Amino acid sequence: MFSLGLLKKTVAALTFLVMLLYVLDILRQVHNNSKLVITSMNNVLQQLSTGIDAGPDPVFHKVGQTQALAFSAYLDVRDEGRPFVRVFVLAPRDINYNHFTCQLFYRDPPTVMNVSAKEDLISSHYGFRYGVYNFLCNVPDRTPYPSHVSLVDRASGSAEPFLPSIPVVVPGDSVTRHDFAVCLPTLFGAFNNSLILVQNLEMYRILGAGIVTVYNTSVSPTVNRILTHYRRVGFLEVVQWPIENYLNPSKGWRPDIHPGELHYYGQIATMNDCLYRNMYRAKYISFSDADEVILPRQWSNWADMMRAIDVHQSTSAFYFTLHTFPITNEATWTSPMGGQATGTDILNQTTKQIPPADTMDATTKILGCPKGLVYVSVNTVLISRPGYGVHTVPDAKGTLQHYKRWKKEWQLPDSSVLIRDFHVQNIFGSLLRDRVLKSLDELRESSAGE
Repeated sequence: MFSLGLLKKTVAALTFLVMLLYVLDILRQVHNNSKLVITSMNNVLQQLSTGIDAGPDPVFHKVGQTQALAFSAYLDVRDEGRPFVRVFVLAPRDINYNHFTCQLFYRDPPTVMNVSAKEDLISSHYGFRYGVYNFLCNVPDRTPYPSHVSLVDRASGSAEPFLPSIPVVVPGDSVTRHDFAVCLPTLFGAFNNSLILVQNLEMYRILGAGIVTVYNTSVSPTVNRILTHYRRVGFLEVVQWPIENYLNPSKGWRPDIHPGELHYYGQIATMNDCLYRNMYRAKYISFSDADEVILPRQWSNWADMMRAIDVHQSTSAFYFTLHTFPITNEATWTSPMGGQATGTDILNQTTKQIPPADTMDATTKILGCPKGLVYVSVNTVLISRPGYGVHTVPDAKGTLQHYKRWKKEWQLPDSSVLIRDFHVQNIFGSLLRDRVLKSLDELRESSAGE
């Protein structure tokens, strides 16, 4: 006769065997590209309820055994009734990726769905080996929006169903919406121009920006304190971009002069990531560098300017022509409480060059309407959505102010092509000075309290 203890052990063993067979059956279904996997295993439940553990650095995820690096994902709901997830990937352009598929993860109930992945290379890569891809994953009908997504390399033959995944940024009612956002590219090389950073952040705020997104690879300790301050007050979003840990990025835009695997620290990647990061929280996005400002000429802010020039509501982007202020010196500002910033002083720059229209230097930057944009490049729109076009803004209405450091004075433009421009000083000078000094005081106070 069986004892009660032996009976309990037998039941426990049988239960374990049944659960083991259940897990093996689930793994077999996923390996065979099943359409839907629903599991009640405790470890999977925990992963889906708290977010998939992506390891110590959640930014870049290697896809299978390939050289592709997935780094962000966004839900695109602009096509009525056809939502899909855009997965951003850096990958060599000489390889076909039609063996990639998407795994969509859901929280409630905990679910994994395998769907196809459509490969889409962003055309702007400047001839470097690595380009920026979107892999488009359709969300199946009558399903909720996924919380995470993974790209699976079917060619690798991996049977692992629960791969490190990327959170899907989903538009929601709780998102703070702004009329204007600013996208700044990567700060790298221990970036230390602290004065122009503070001045331009305050200029963006004066002009009407509600949020600024910047990508950080390497900055000086002083600049890092500035980024931390503006992040704490809710005006700045700092996205860590440790691209040097994964690739050899170029320090420029010409492979023959600045060799590397990827254009200018991944500028095309960060610009388009920033576009979708701000897709549903901003009406307009300014794409510029940290030493640039899109400046209204007949108005004191962006809102009044856009009310005047965005008359058709079917423009995906407005192009503003580059006006270059050559910089050869630095300045240091000191606030009443002793806060300091050193670098380019835009209020001390009144001489500029307007590059001739038929030259390579005659370029533009974009103030875009995200609902009409698909992909952007440094100076132009690559693809607009159907029904949208672009518009070049006359200089009399708005210009791009570029405060460019000249490392070699002999390359400075000839004085015959330089003209005087006091617009920033006359319209914004007093307010900008007060805002910058106040910000430096706040930075001084926060540093003293650390």
